[in-house]
Amino acid sequence: MALSFLGVQAGASPTQSHTLDNGAMALAIQNQGGIIIALSAAGRRENWLASRQQEKGTERYFGHFLCFDRWGPVTADEGARGLSYHGEAGALTWKWGKVTDTIVELSTTLPVARLRARRTIRMIDSAGIASITNVFQNPTDAVRDYNVVEHVLLSPHWLSDDVRLTSNVVRGFVQINGEEVADSEFEWPKAHVKGRAWDLTQSTMADGIVVASLVFAKGTEWGWVCLQNSRTSELLGYVWRVADYPWLNLYWAVDQGRVLDRGIEPGSTGMSQPMAVLQETRTKLGEAILRSLPPRATRLYRMWCIALRTPRDSGSVKTLVVKDEEVCIDFKRADHTIALPMN
Repeated sequence: MALSFLGVQAGASPTQSHTLDNGAMALAIQNQGGIIIALSAAGRRENWLASRQQEKGTERYFGHFLCFDRWGPVTADEGARGLSYHGEAGALTWKWGKVTDTIVELSTTLPVARLRARRTIRMIDSAGIASITNVFQNPTDAVRDYNVVEHVLLSPHWLSDDVRLTSNVVRGFVQINGEEVADSEFEWPKAHVKGRAWDLTQSTMADGIVVASLVFAKGTEWGWVCLQNSRTSELLGYVWRVADYPWLNLYWAVDQGRVLDRGIEPGSTGMSQPMAVLQETRTKLGEAILRSLPPRATRLYRMWCIALRTPRDSGSVKTLVVKDEEVCIDFKRADHTIALPMN
């Protein structure tokens, strides 16, 4: 098991990482927080997931981390018991399970929420695609409410004007600094905030912590989002079943018009509110914003991560479809399709 030590905090277990590399893409996963700390496409050494917090070493949440069992503010009592805005999962040291050249397994138990989580990341053949599987279990005799959001925090490589975002979402609403903006519901891709229209395929909105939370058309089986850098012809994408993650949250941290951080966050909720608010509200834009696990129940969530270079004349992604256990990406300007195996 080829583990490398990243660093040791006083009084804590050593933080270890393991790298998966199939020649087309590479991923590095650490046991502290169960975080995917690095992602790169073939022939690239740049970490597409590096964030300013990671570079400064001042933040435990960076890269691609799992937000579980909640996403939202905690009460004073919850904070005193060890709960935090992003749940317990990212603050724990996960246990290594199966580790090979193509698979990493980690597991943990949330001490306060009393839920169990197992996370498996697997490279698929020699293609630029990997699967990320979460299995959550409620070992108790009581129903447990929870949420899960996959937070993908992006490096400066994806903050430039050369980057465009495409997705099959259809409508959403806007939250700024944790509060929903009044009358901010919009049809994709143009949000209307503070008297301005914003094309979310290529720009952000107002200053502050801005989140656009979006849903898919009813009956949509697969959700997807792609970021493309037109200068480098690189593509970063995610695809998942809408039944697992009915929301796509787009995140920006903006100061005086400058984007400091950016994220793409598929999840089971689009509202980052206290648990009591979610339990009272239950739905938004016709979609659930809170999940429940019955006693002794287990639930599986799965998504696929894509990292590759595209033909220079291909243009932006026109559509992404899943068929015959393949992810097929079609482009606007070229008669070109990229097909990637899912298993």
